[in-house]
Amino acid sequence: VDASDQFAAFHRPRVYGRLPQFLVGEVIEDEGHLPSKATAEYRALRKRLWRDGWFKADPNFYVGKAAVCVALFTVAIGMATSLPSAWSFSRTVLAGAVLGIAWQQIAFMAHDADHYGITTPRSGSSFDPLAWLLASCFFGISRCMWNEEHSLHHAITLRPQEDPQFNYLPIWLISKKELDVPGTRVDFLTRCLVSVQHFTFLPVSVVIGRFNFYLISFLSALKRLVTASRSREALGGFADVTGMLLFWTWYVALVSQFETSRERLCFVLASNWTVGILHIQLVLSHLATETFTAEEEREQQFFTF
Repeated sequence: VDASDQFAAFHRPRVYGRLPQFLVGEVIEDEGHLPSKATAEYRALRKRLWRDGWFKADPNFYVGKAAVCVALFTVAIGMATSLPSAWSFSRTVLAGAVLGIAWQQIAFMAHDADHYGITTPRSGSSFDPLAWLLASCFFGISRCMWNEEHSLHHAITLRPQEDPQFNYLPIWLISKKELDVPGTRVDFLTRCLVSVQHFTFLPVSVVIGRFNFYLISFLSALKRLVTASRSREALGGFADVTGMLLFWTWYVALVSQFETSRERLCFVLASNWTVGILHIQLVLSHLATETFTAEEEREQQFFTF
């Protein structure tokens, strides 16, 4: 399979200089491998965008986004720690909601940073300190896990049961094409859950989504740290675990300053359920699009699909 366009989508032009040492053969452009008109036009457009500097981030834009994140974060912590006890609703529910909105904005910045869209990565390194700071220390997730899954998501977007970020069976069925994937089991539980997915979508996304993200992130980071066969992989796991421990240190300290268990519970639920809106945004924006099997992707070619 020719993955030239996928490679170009994920790498900077400078990386092409490292490819000759990995040459094992060349794709012959016969009738079955000729690029489509759309592919040729996208390739030309990509070269032009690189040449004209359109892939260079605007620092002022991200300084503004960072200022918004800092302001929301400061307001949330200030409300939680400074308001008098008589203002219980404001210092718990409202403060938690503001923190949830701050997390949402931090997640958007972490997304761009981990796409190397804010700072230029060092040659030969996949670690971005800013992405780690935002994703692990302030948002509380495994940067390495998200980076791997999200990169694969962009390479095979919504491919039935193969896109790791949109593979929800048996809870939700995204496309009937999932039922044609070899090995798919449609048992009684799956039928029951899928039949009510229009009712469970919002509660699962908002109420459970954030806590599930915490759990799978920590398990993924620990697994990476323990089973790593290369030093780079082990360092990634160590960085993730360290970052998430820092996240839980400041978050638990913030929650602990409330006097009663009721206040702590209200703050935790308000902050984590508010950021659940992010899960709804991401899932709905993708589920409104068509899914493609591997065969359909090859027929359409990368840029078209």
